[in-house]
Amino acid sequence: MTAIHGRKSVIGELPQTHGHKDRAEPIVRAGPLSLSVSIVLCAIAVIAQKQPYSAWTHTWEAAVVFAVAGLASLAWCGGGLRSRVPAHFFAALGCLGGAIAALALTYAAFVVGQPQRIQAVPGQTFRPGRLGSLELRFPDAPAQLLAAGRYPDTVTVQNGRTSAALTPGGIVRSGAYVFRGVTGPLALIYAATPRGMPVTVTQPDGAAFLSAYLTFPIQVDGRPEDSFALPALHRVVSVAYYQGLPERGIDIPFLIVGIAEEHGPGLSRSVAVSGKTIQKSGVRLRFLLAHYPSVFMTSAPPAASVLAALGFLAAGIIGFLSRVFSS
Repeated sequence: MTAIHGRKSVIGELPQTHGHKDRAEPIVRAGPLSLSVSIVLCAIAVIAQKQPYSAWTHTWEAAVVFAVAGLASLAWCGGGLRSRVPAHFFAALGCLGGAIAALALTYAAFVVGQPQRIQAVPGQTFRPGRLGSLELRFPDAPAQLLAAGRYPDTVTVQNGRTSAALTPGGIVRSGAYVFRGVTGPLALIYAATPRGMPVTVTQPDGAAFLSAYLTFPIQVDGRPEDSFALPALHRVVSVAYYQGLPERGIDIPFLIVGIAEEHGPGLSRSVAVSGKTIQKSGVRLRFLLAHYPSVFMTSAPPAASVLAALGFLAAGIIGFLSRVFSS
């Protein structure tokens, strides 16, 4: 009877001790691992938010990694947040911060893609997304203003009732969108027949089909280039912009203008400076050169998402460590 009674006592104690050990060991292993992954994800989100024009965060490979990490973190913390074990709960809370950071990175990688220049002409309004009220309003550039040397330099970023002025060198953020202002060359075209009759200028590949403004969106060996067509004269004109050639004593902007037949061979090449008329290959041209604001657009994790991710991560780390050290 004594032996049987002693055996029952030992068996009665085993489940309590063994269960505690089995329950504690996975927490010790999984908690630091999940928190470490969350710390890395939150760090990347902070870097992407501070350096939005880093191209590597906008690659599809990075987006896939962020998406997988975010979904895995959500799946792990979903069960952990329902746990009655405090250490397990706090580890999952920190993991939730990593999931938020990963999903914000994924969204930012796809909403714009690689950093890109917005193609827009004076007076045009650009809307970066189909939804919402966000828009960029580019200033007018009348000939009288350009001829007087007074160049517009501010793009208005409007989102509902709020607006911000974007100037060269400045950055404006709106949600996941990030806009950086720069300045670039602008050319106002006057085109006519040899007898001086004005003709219509078109830009089939430009931001606006019927526009007499060149904004030089193409870079060839670091040199701005653009083109336009003169349908009435069956001519296509290519234009390369030069800020100057100091090594040859040229310190004023000028253009290299190439005129070709529509769907045909090149006819002539000539140099044009601001305000001077050239007449080549049956075309009379005059360009007014100026500077004009331009905008580069990219995306970054929204600040609210990053702050939320950091908040959950900090709460999770503090709670997890306090439970581990107190046990």
